[in-house]
Amino acid sequence: LALDSMLFCPVLDRDTFMKTQDFQAVHIHLHTGKISVKDIDFNTLLKDTVISSKKVIINDVHLLAYKDKRLPFPHGIYKPMLTDLLLNIKPKIIVDSVLVKNGLIEYEEFNDKTRQFGQIKLS
Repeated sequence: LALDSMLFCPVLDRDTFMKTQDFQAVHIHLHTGKISVKDIDFNTLLKDTVISSKKVIINDVHLLAYKDKRLPFPHGIYKPMLTDLLLNIKPKIIVDSVLVKNGLIEYEEFNDKTRQFGQIKLS
């Protein structure tokens, strides 16, 4: 299975999105290049509704997350960890290995204490 690319792009741009928020929220933008899923086991899918693959290759991943910490923090709201969210996906997905080629993750925030913009890049 191959996908040419994937794009997750919010309808509102970052500045407009932040103006509409009453509490801290994360504006996320994600795009990729080609995604290949290798050796899908269709027998397992038919018998047990489990999508099983030996390898997923994701090219040219760019994830950008932004948070404005000048907004108040929404205390008392529970947000599950990513691992908990993934465990609740139906149907179940089993992947032996995920290979990310040419990946970049950027986290940006405007800090309420320093009043400065900060950025961390992971490649």
